[in-house]
Amino acid sequence: MVIDKEVVFIRNTKQKELILQVLSNDKSHPTMKDIYNKVHALDKNVGQATVYRNINKLVDSGKVKRLSIDKDITRYDGDKSNHYHFICNSCNKVIDIPYKGINVPADKINHDYNIQIDDCEIIFRGQCNECQSAIKR
Repeated sequence: MVIDKEVVFIRNTKQKELILQVLSNDKSHPTMKDIYNKVHALDKNVGQATVYRNINKLVDSGKVKRLSIDKDITRYDGDKSNHYHFICNSCNKVIDIPYKGINVPADKINHDYNIQIDDCEIIFRGQCNECQSAIKR
């Protein structure tokens, strides 16, 4: 049996593009299961293993960020812009925080520690607005 590598590559690319589309339209920082459910709803031919494999490839290539909320929860972010994250300690909601107004002095850190920072991931933790309102009731 001869497999046409070009057909397999094109199919794989379409699957990756579908996953990227789902992630770029979803600001909730979905879990792997959430991503699979959304991709599968759009294309019933895409299996769970394919989504998992392609997500890992997208993370490895830098097109998607993996966010480890804690030891049990991993979420994914398709937003490639520079931003931080806020994680609610109560409901685990993840909110994007733009860099504006929060400056990490990478040049000073590079100089003081004789290192080269390529990326920075800052995670703020606390209570989101909805959880704060629920506590006040």
